[in-house]
Amino acid sequence: MGRMVEVKSNQLTARKVATATKPGYYGDGGGLYLQVSKKYGSRNWVFRFMLNGRAREMGLGSPQTFTLKEARERARQCRQLVADGIDPIEERRRRRDEARAETAERMLRRGSLSRSSSEHLEERQTPTTVGQHVARLRQLSPRPSNLCNRRRSNYRRSYTNMDKEA
Repeated sequence: MGRMVEVKSNQLTARKVATATKPGYYGDGGGLYLQVSKKYGSRNWVFRFMLNGRAREMGLGSPQTFTLKEARERARQCRQLVADGIDPIEERRRRRDEARAETAERMLRRGSLSRSSSEHLEERQTPTTVGQHVARLRQLSPRPSNLCNRRRSNYRRSYTNMDKEA
């Protein structure tokens, strides 16, 4: 039988979080750590966990953004995902991608995206050769930068023609 290990939690205090300046990891328990970096002394909340025999670290934000209480709550939610066998990092990516897709669909319905942009989103495939990259770029409508370059070249031509005539 496995043995029960008592996990110490809530080891950090708000005072310790505010005054931690020495580089390293300051553990709060339950996989929540305050990470102080060596180079710049920046501080971040980190959730460390094991999933499928692999050690992982997930950033939870800065102590300036999230209080100790909020970081503990976020770590608790991550622990629940790990207990269910779900990678919290992949879950966060999935949610972010869904939100981006929803935003793109909303913009498309409003007409904020041009027709060529919507076609590009629908046909979004990774080209495998340089030729496919070039073909994909040619399908897109002209970019404003290309229009500016054309105008600039026309502008230069008109002045060079004036010089020849004079």
